[in-house]
Amino acid sequence: YAKCPWAFFASRLLRLEQEDDPDQEMEATTRGTILHEALRLFFDQAIEQRGAPLYLREDDLAWAEPALVDALDRAMEAAREHEYLGHPTLLPAKREELRRILLTYIRAEAGEHELSHSSNRGNAPRLVRSGVVEHEREIGEAVLDRNGVRFKYRGRIDRVEESVDDRFEGEFVAAVDYKTSSSSAPGGTKSTAWGEGVVLQVPLYAHALGEQTGKEVSRVEYWGLKQGKPVQ
Repeated sequence: YAKCPWAFFASRLLRLEQEDDPDQEMEATTRGTILHEALRLFFDQAIEQRGAPLYLREDDLAWAEPALVDALDRAMEAAREHEYLGHPTLLPAKREELRRILLTYIRAEAGEHELSHSSNRGNAPRLVRSGVVEHEREIGEAVLDRNGVRFKYRGRIDRVEESVDDRFEGEFVAAVDYKTSSSSAPGGTKSTAWGEGVVLQVPLYAHALGEQTGKEVSRVEYWGLKQGKPVQ
């Protein structure tokens, strides 16, 4: 009371709590939400216009890059209604950062697909080629039964792909999860993560996807958007 009678009155009698000033930066969760939404909007529109499965190659970048930037602007505008995007003065710089992340990602994906057709080196040629068919697929309820242990789970798959590969007979599906950076994927970039049993989310999603569709799972993957490469 001796230091500040008003502070004493406000806190002890009115029981008001002081609110911290808002951070000048965009929250990491908000940034991730915007990136996810931009990718969903981009692929939904591209599939509507060009059909599914959508398998991007380097020749597609001429239309895909501006379409992805437009999707980013729509995602940021939608987020503005219910999320704090940081100080308005910093927003153009934040948009540029998100734009670079998305363009790095889409160029990397198209490059991976191109390598699958033009090179025998690296991992890309050994993967089943698959294109995007759906984003944010709901898993209402799935069951995993192994070694006498049975449990149910649910969730949402960031991205579902189906095979476009004429080198193999049969139908294949793939489950992909977006991570803003490689370090945010389970196990980070550690090659031992699978053996340590920490890479669980997308494999569980893939199991449910295979059960729902009756198709063989060809790949489970985390995409590190910032680094522009698949991890785990």
